[in-house]
Amino acid sequence: MTDEQTKLESQQLAETEVVDYLLGHPAFFERHSQLLPRLKLSHESGRAVSLIERQVEKLREENEQLSAKLQTLMQVARDNENLGVRIQKLAVVVLESQSLEELLTSVEDTFRSLFDAEHIVIRLLDVPARGLGGLAAKYRVAPDSDLAAGFRVFLQSRRVRCGRLLEDQLKLLFGRAAAEVRSVAVVPLCAGSEFGLVALGSRNPQRFQPAMGVLFLEQIGELLSAALKLRINSD
Repeated sequence: MTDEQTKLESQQLAETEVVDYLLGHPAFFERHSQLLPRLKLSHESGRAVSLIERQVEKLREENEQLSAKLQTLMQVARDNENLGVRIQKLAVVVLESQSLEELLTSVEDTFRSLFDAEHIVIRLLDVPARGLGGLAAKYRVAPDSDLAAGFRVFLQSRRVRCGRLLEDQLKLLFGRAAAEVRSVAVVPLCAGSEFGLVALGSRNPQRFQPAMGVLFLEQIGELLSAALKLRINSD
């Protein structure tokens, strides 16, 4: 073994002993605080900084990270509060509607104004034409239609879907306006059975994303499903 290797091993052993000692005596620097300004650590800028400076910098970085997380949580809380208010407004609209036509029209207007969606589509599949009266041509879709076939898996899943749709699905929902719809939220209407859907289309590709929370949209779907079923059966 060369002298250089012997020296290197001795240095590594000494460093290990120092580390073990400091771990076993965490109050060492409290008793020897005069050493802190003299201990130097390399910095990403290339200059050497004291241990105290490095600790302060690390605490500052951790504080910035915590502040960023707090801001994110606060924004999520504000968004949830706003969504809660929107659902309440929608519930009021549903309760105040005096007829099926008023209910459907009011819901469309409310979705458009409260949820930043330029295109609103309501389609009812498992509803007899007589249950909709004069509204059947606008809202009813036959169970054996292309739209029903194109969204059969979605309806059976009973889950809200957000993001992009296939081009054929966009055309089935939005017709000529499909080309300008960049993101979509599709909400199933279910009350005992699958009987329709609501599609919200936006020109903003970031408006409806697959990763977004869908709890509020699910609640909206349940609210609207119950209201439509009740109104269709009573009119």
